[in-house]
Amino acid sequence: MKPPVIGIPRRGTVAATLLLGALTLAGCRGENLFSLTATVSAGEPQIVITAPGGGLTIAPGDSVLVLAEVTAQAGLTTIVLSGEYSDSIGGQAYIPATVTGSALTFIRVNDYLQAVSGQVGGDVYVKVVATDAAGAIASDSVKIAIVSTN
Repeated sequence: MKPPVIGIPRRGTVAATLLLGALTLAGCRGENLFSLTATVSAGEPQIVITAPGGGLTIAPGDSVLVLAEVTAQAGLTTIVLSGEYSDSIGGQAYIPATVTGSALTFIRVNDYLQAVSGQVGGDVYVKVVATDAAGAIASDSVKIAIVSTN
């Protein structure tokens, strides 16, 4: 029995190695096979309203504190706060306020909405609407009640 020859590959192995190497180089065309070229969409802004809480009751004429955390990967341009009647009364219950985003990706909103003149009792949606630099718009709302104590 002959001892095996170590370090000398067989002809079939050499041919297979050369063929795979040629196919790899031809398929690559100079591109990095390990780079990620996918584009990730920024998506729309995200809003979390922390105050007022849903179901809050407030007297007519009182202001309402709005606390919210707003994020947008594309950078925020504007954040609009408002309070609109939800029932047949319709219209604004609070004077809208605008916060400038200054292209920030995260803003904590801390603002009071002032009651409109002649505000009456009813259910109101306190809304936060955010617009980012890409033009995406998102909104969130909380329902509160303006209740007359008479």
